[in-house]
Formats: sequence, C-alpha cells, structure tokens
Amino acid sequence: MANKVTAYPGAPTLTWMIAKRVCNPYEDADAFISFVGRKGSSKSTSSIAFAEGLAVDIAHLRKKNEPPEKFFNIDHIKSVTESGAIELLTSGILKNENSIILLDDTGTQWSARSFQTLINKYLNAILQIARVYRCVIICNFIASKHIDIQARGMTDFRAEMQYKNVKDGQAIFKFFFLEQGEDKEYKKYLTWKGKRLKWWVIERPSEEIYAKYKQMRQENTDEYILEAGVKIQAKLNPKKGESGRPPKELKDYASMPIVLENINKVRELRGQGVQIGTISRDLGISRYWIDKCLSIKDIPREPVVGDDDF
Repeated sequence: MANKVTAYPGAPTLTWMIAKRVCNPYEDADAFISFVGRKGSSKSTSSIAFAEGLAVDIAHLRKKNEPPEKFFNIDHIKSVTESGAIELLTSGILKNENSIILLDDTGTQWSARSFQTLINKYLNAILQIARVYRCVIICNFIASKHIDIQARGMTDFRAEMQYKNVKDGQAIFKFFFLEQGEDKEYKKYLTWKGKRLKWWVIERPSEEIYAKYKQMRQENTDEYILEAGVKIQAKLNPKKGESGRPPKELKDYASMPIVLENINKVRELRGQGVQIGTISRDLGISRYWIDKCLSIKDIPREPVVGDDDF
C-alpha cells in the first residue's frame, strides 16, 4: 500500500516556479502546460489543484493584494465540449494579465482529427499571442497525439501522470520542460540547486471548486452525448428536401420553451460581461442552452392569440 509522500525539504513548489516565470516583470512569458495520462490517472483532479495553487502564488508574487480567485475560478474551466475552448479563450479572460485557463478533456475541443478546422486555427493563433498577457493555459488529455500537432509543438511543459494514492489523496507525476527540434521533441527535467527534480506530488483541489467542476462536467457530458445523437440521426436519417439538408426541426432551437424563456436575460447578462458559468448558476440552465441563446441571430417571441401561425 502506498504511503503518503512528503515534499523534499527546502525545494520550491512547482506552482511557485511557474508563477515566477509568468510574473517576471522583465520578460513577456506565458506558459502552455499539458497534463497527460491514461483514463483515471488523476489528470483532471491534479490539473485543477495545480491551477488553484498557481493562482495563490501568482497573487502573492504580484503584491497587489489581489484574491487568487481573480486568476482562477470555475469560470476559467471548460470540460467535455466541442467549442468550449474557443468560447473561453475569446471571452475576455485572457486579457486579464496572468489568468489561468484550464481546458479539460481537450481531445473533444482541440482534436488532432480536426486538423485545420476553423476552431483549431483560432486556438493555435491564440496560443501564439497569449504571452502578451502572460497567461497560463493548461490542457489535459490521454495522449499527446490526441491534440492538434501545431499545438503540441507550442507546448512549454508537460506533466506525465504516474500513479495516485487514493487513500491519502495524492497523485505522483513527472514534469518536463519541452524543447522542439526539427523532427524530435526533447524533454528536460526542471532543476533546483543543480539537481534534477524528477518526481512531483500534488494533492486534491478545494472541495468547493471540485464540486462545481463535477457538476459542470456531468452537465456538459450529457449535452455532448445528446448533441452527438442529434448529429448522427441527421446524417443517418436525413429527411431530405430539395436542398438535401437535414430537416429544420433538428436545429430549430429558437422555438424551444427554454430558449424563449431565457434568451433575453442571457443576452442582457452576457452584454454586461457576466461569465457564462455565472449566468448558468444564476438562471439555473446549462451552458449548452446559454450557447444556443447566444447563437440565434433573431430573438424569437412567444406566440400570442391572433398570430397567423398559432
């Protein structure tokens, strides 16, 4: 049975080393970090805990009496969604200096199978300019080959999950600085006082943010499965008309009661700069339906007696 691991006396924490990199006033440096490992290896839990600890160290190093939640909170996480990564990275969060973004299950958002799609192109472009605001972008996925090849080439650091101690709530991993050659990737251990730091240990995130994360992940997973089913049915059983397109009822979200009830409030709050996660909690609807409210071009109105099509 594994025993609880303790830190090496005097060694700096990993989050402190990364925080010093992005808070260096003499250099515009960001950090793109990937967490990789098999299913159930604690990638998601560990990356959340890492982001929380990093936010604390960033707040301390900036010396502006700022709360850590300014740099990382539940609104900075996207999990199990096709377009969530681009929605989050274009939401304005990256314009807040030293912000931390966590893209969970990145294979569904930044897939290697979707090479050269519009989303991948924009994500890769944003990754190249993130250093302007010295932000930290964290992605986790099962294997590096699951993410777009151009994004892999811009990864600064990689955490490779090794094993977890469920009893004591710890995960053990290796952490590398990456250098890209023409045809090969070079992994280098971080060093401290001339010695290589080969192993790192991380504990669980706070109960508050982990509970919110689990709820969001469950909702997004359900929505992802539902939407995938609709897409498959549209392809397998298209009721083709003259245009050969799927029937309108498969995509007519504007007439759905949940949209009619919430669309005006959603747009009002989003126009005030309120984050989608906050809107979801305030209105009691999922991010999926918030996205639909924002994507509809013309705001629908509820039918009233006397309407021609009532």
